[in-house]
Amino acid sequence: MKKTLSELLKEIRIRKNLTVRQAAQLVGVCYSTYCGLENGKTPSYITIKKISVYMGITEEELRGKIK
Repeated sequence: MKKTLSELLKEIRIRKNLTVRQAAQLVGVCYSTYCGLENGKTPSYITIKKISVYMGITEEELRGKIK
């Protein structure tokens, strides 16, 4: 089954032993934005770019994860 963006973000953050605050800082978004992403909020285009760099995947791959 395909994972949602929120599931993937949380999984990667936990795998890297990061807090939500640390992950938000690495992605380059504020804490509340990152919390929203892990809870299913749809990211903006700029946030997608930032997350793709953090995750090491292309924006196209990342867009495939968004419901």
